[in-house]
Amino acid sequence: LGVQYANAVSNTDMTLCETDMPYMWNGQSLTGSGRFSATLENIFGCDSVANLNLVVNPAPTNVLATADATTICNGESIDLFGFVDALSPSITVLSEDFNGNADYWLSINESTGGAAAAAAWMQQPDGYLYAGAVNMSSNDQSAFYISDSYAQGSGGVTNTTLQSPVFSTVGLSAATMTFYHTYYRRDSNESIKVQISTDGSNWQNVYFTNTQSPGSYTAFALETLSLGAYLDEPYVSIRFVYNAANDFLWAIDNVTIIGTPTAM
Repeated sequence: LGVQYANAVSNTDMTLCETDMPYMWNGQSLTGSGRFSATLENIFGCDSVANLNLVVNPAPTNVLATADATTICNGESIDLFGFVDALSPSITVLSEDFNGNADYWLSINESTGGAAAAAAWMQQPDGYLYAGAVNMSSNDQSAFYISDSYAQGSGGVTNTTLQSPVFSTVGLSAATMTFYHTYYRRDSNESIKVQISTDGSNWQNVYFTNTQSPGSYTAFALETLSLGAYLDEPYVSIRFVYNAANDFLWAIDNVTIIGTPTAM
């Protein structure tokens, strides 16, 4: 009689401070927030998949402390106080310029029809020749990410998502997201959305348009979004969602989230 053991899956949530980086986990050197997986072999010789949701909180800045001479007896206690200067500078919570490999960003392509794979979010260099007709350039003349519905071709339905790694807004009194983009559309049946989630399952729009065409091939437009409704959340993600049918394109670059530490 042979006994077959099912593969095991474990999920772990962990929050660390950026001063704890790099963090070694199952042979991986982790340097920032994200979702990580490792496939191991358990005692029965079956695969054991370990998943880690890691949030790295930024270290506080401008922490002020003063010392007073105080005498206490053995067994007594004393309260210690510290605070962050109200004029503390803003901190960078998330920054992605798409010039490298966009580590830990998740590209999802659920497009159908035509050359569906051609619609996936992918990196293109500065000066990229779009549709063999026009060169593209982002705001800083560097590489950018693009989802190309036109390349998918006739009969194609584009449904692509580019999702950020997990980040934390704990300890912030304000948070703002900025990004640069250009969007070319045929009609109001196409749309672009920026969505946010605090649990990885439920998503809300923080930006949506199916009528405007911001930016141009050589001048990406700046968008600024308040994330003030999503503060004190340890597991936050944002994503870019493009829905179209034989449309043109959506390109993005230089995604940044800036936070203001809460004064204590």
